Order: sequence, then C-alpha cells, then structure tokens
Amino acid sequence: MLLLLLSSACASSHAQLPPDTPESFYTAFVSCWNEDFKDYRSRSVQSPVFTSPDGRTRAYVRVAATAKGKNKEGAEQCLNESTLFVTTGPDYGVAYREQGVTQGPQGNAIQIVDWSPDSKYLLLNLVTWWYGSECCDHMLLLYAPSQNKMRRINMNRVLAPQGCTFDGWIEGFAENADVVFTAHSSEPIGNPCVKETSRWRLDVASLKVKRLRPTYKLRHYARTERPIPAEPWKERVRD
Repeated sequence: MLLLLLSSACASSHAQLPPDTPESFYTAFVSCWNEDFKDYRSRSVQSPVFTSPDGRTRAYVRVAATAKGKNKEGAEQCLNESTLFVTTGPDYGVAYREQGVTQGPQGNAIQIVDWSPDSKYLLLNLVTWWYGSECCDHMLLLYAPSQNKMRRINMNRVLAPQGCTFDGWIEGFAENADVVFTAHSSEPIGNPCVKETSRWRLDVASLKVKRLRPTYKLRHYARTERPIPAEPWKERVRD
C-alpha cells in the first residue's frame, strides 16, 4: 500500500474483494511516493466494481494523486482527488468527488466498504490527511443512489460528542443496516476514542452506538467484479 507519514489512525482494512485482486487496486491510500518516500510521480488506483444485492446499482472509486512539483522551499507537492462513479445503466456518472487543497488536507482517499442489505445505501470510508504530518481524519460516507445524496459522519464524534481521535476501520453493515466498526486504543496522538480495542454498531439515524461482542460475525452484501478498464469511460455528473 502507498501509505506515507500517516499514523495508525489512518490504517484501514480492505473491503471484501475477490481473492485474486491485486493490492494495486486497493484505494484506501494513494500518494505520489512509494513506501520509501521515493519515486515521486503521479499515480492512480481504481477499485473493483461493487454491485448492490438487488443487482440494480454498480459503483467504483478512482483515487488519483497528482505530483504538483516543488514549492518555493523545494519540497515536493502532492494533491489527491477521489471520485465515486455510480450507474444503474450502461454509463457511469460522477456521484461524489473529494479534492485535496494546497492550504488544507492535501491527501484523501475513498474506499468502498459494502452495500446495505436492502441496496439503499453504499457505505464508504473517506480518509483525509496532510502530507508530512501524522494528522488525518476518518469520515463515514453513506451514499443513497435513489436520491443522489451523500451523507458524511465524522468518526471523531461518534464515540465522543466533544470529539476524540478515531483509530480503527469501518467494517460494514449489520443485518438491520446499522454500521459496524472497530475502534482501537493505540493512537499515539491526540485523545483516543476508546480505552481498549472494541467493536461497535452505529445507528446512523440517531448516531447512537452499542458495543458488540468481539465474536460478532459480519456478512458482506455486495458482489464484487474486476475493475473496469480505466480508459475510456463516459464521465458525467449525476443529475
């Protein structure tokens, strides 16, 4: 994985993907450098296609890290753009886009986690970060294709309304469409959200959480397919 200068709070589990999916298709983290902070260049990674349980909606994510050259101080610059593509027919449209900014979080990445059991929501994990810093933020994203609306839930405020530093990963949907996630206590920076590693379920309507047994078995509902060719695609903004 192309993970650079990020704390464990930015770690993310891979979604349920075909066993032979190359690691290069994981979109949780993409940057302009390799693991040794070398080979500076633009890079792009595309996820497999995630099909809803009813077979009507398909989605995939493309994350691009663009090498912007050096700044006045001579430091190499990188900006990320993460795009969610969705379709109910032959052509994919842009459903959501997260863009890095020079004076804010330059890095971002979106990972598709799963579809809800009723096919109404697509669950995604958005991570944003500053290059050269251990600071990052986790956002839980819920996309409703019938309304073409994206909901953002800050994971730093799920377990503590006053805010904490979330370290963990979003796992998927429970049988009643609550969101299941794991929280770690190992974050060395900031205020950890939990005192010990634990699993939780989140009611996304009320934002109330309930602790789960460590042995709770999670089912994945999406069907995954090999990534579609990166070029050409018909790219449009969904109405």
